[in-house]
Amino acid sequence: MNTTTQIDPATLDLLQKIVSAARRGATGEALSIGNGAVDRVRDAAPVHALLGRLSCERGDFAAGIVHLRTALDKLPDDVAVRCDLIAALTQIGALHEALELCDRDRALADPSLQLARFRAYLAQETGDFDTAIETYRHVVARAPSDFAAWNNLGNALSGTQAYPAAIDALREAVRIEPLAAPTRINLATALSAADRTEEAIDCLRKAAADFPDDAKPWVELSHLADRMGRADMALESLEEAGRRAPRDPEIQVDLGNHRGTAWDMAGAGQAFRAALAGDPAYGPAFVALAVWMEHDNRAGELPALVDQAKAAGVAPGALAMVEAYTFRRAEQWQQGLDAALAASDEYEPVRRAQLIGEFRD
Repeated sequence: MNTTTQIDPATLDLLQKIVSAARRGATGEALSIGNGAVDRVRDAAPVHALLGRLSCERGDFAAGIVHLRTALDKLPDDVAVRCDLIAALTQIGALHEALELCDRDRALADPSLQLARFRAYLAQETGDFDTAIETYRHVVARAPSDFAAWNNLGNALSGTQAYPAAIDALREAVRIEPLAAPTRINLATALSAADRTEEAIDCLRKAAADFPDDAKPWVELSHLADRMGRADMALESLEEAGRRAPRDPEIQVDLGNHRGTAWDMAGAGQAFRAALAGDPAYGPAFVALAVWMEHDNRAGELPALVDQAKAAGVAPGALAMVEAYTFRRAEQWQQGLDAALAASDEYEPVRRAQLIGEFRD
């Protein structure tokens, strides 16, 4: 706490007892001591502040927020108390309420930059990119080596489509911390959005080389290749991503779909099965396998796939889609229509619509 007021002896003694218990790891005891005596001391605000922090550290944000609000009412200029309350509100998702506590005047006047960092982050999270940009610029002007602020400034600028400025900010973040892989992805995304495609490709390939265990650069390169209509590059990139993340179900399903488009049906099936090895209940993999079985003349395997999906506890929307294919193969039209209607649009919405049309015809 940043209060400069003199704490009376009784309050100081209570604070010391709470701190002593907390340092022994007896947080419950510390809270019990404080809660039992806080209403009997003259200077209750610092006690509420400490109890609020301990409650939040224990995961009891509801109690912590009550204590911190009480403390802040008495200590409105205490930056530590204000930041603890902002952090607690952020943890429970009350972002707009947290943002109100780091208003512009307080944030820009705080020499520690704690309030400014909170204000910038919360503004960005709530979609107020202009406020985020202004505040991040304030932070980097006073803390030019703040890698996170440069990175977030770049992302906020991208949010307003100010891509040249975003690229400059992200390049500075990369210069400060070249080993932060996500920032390299952010930079490539901004370069791509600015139609600097070759630079984006080069950025992603360098990131892939610098982070040999990270599949993300290859995944992002596949997305970029898809947008360019470069099916060969997209497949090549996903093959590399799949090698790096052989049990990542999302990557494996994407790889299987691209292999299928390239008429590598055996490879597609292998990728879909690999997805289920990573997550035995991954709905998109079951739906992809059902489609693959139809296309690869393996429809006889569909009933076993339904049984596997049920045993794995697959989400109902995905299971219904697999069942719809099975009913179609068995020429059970009404059951197939019911299943297709129950299927989720999250999985192959075009094929679901086609199935519904077929069953109704």
